[in-house]
Amino acid sequence: AVNDGFDYRTDGTAEDFLFLSDLLRRRTALNDAEAILTFLTEKLEAVKGKRSPLLAEAYGRLGTLQSEQGRAFKARLILMKAVSWAKELTGPNSPATLDALLQLATVETRGLHFEEARKGLDEALDILDNAKKPDPIRLARAKQQMGELFITQRRIIDSLKWYNEARELRERTLGPKHLETAQSLV
Repeated sequence: AVNDGFDYRTDGTAEDFLFLSDLLRRRTALNDAEAILTFLTEKLEAVKGKRSPLLAEAYGRLGTLQSEQGRAFKARLILMKAVSWAKELTGPNSPATLDALLQLATVETRGLHFEEARKGLDEALDILDNAKKPDPIRLARAKQQMGELFITQRRIIDSLKWYNEARELRERTLGPKHLETAQSLV
């Protein structure tokens, strides 16, 4: 175990590092945000015993950051780790697993890995369909991403079906004037 003054077994410390990485990302200090997330994932993986579920979230944010910087191959590998850790640490049907699957599907769609993106989105939709408690926001996001997958494949009619379902779900859940509803019209 590394003795650098931080206790990585507590979620509070990890949450502080996640917050700091988000703050730096918003200020476009992407290299610093990446360094913090890389540091955090290394520390969280090195923890002996029960690992924090924040490890999956940290990998998800690192993968998304890589994707935003145009590093699709590296982002895809990191997001695969995020999915794996989320399934192991929070369960295969958890919100963390859903978020990681959706992040990975976005990168796979952009990287033209259509079959993999479709499998991930189908898995996410299955989880959402079988959930005990409805999650309309994530369901709308998954449907929107399925529309994006089809539009990338030039399957316009199929994409419109998914986009419309996502928009209708957001309108019912959030209202017609909510920012996410308006963005789904674009």
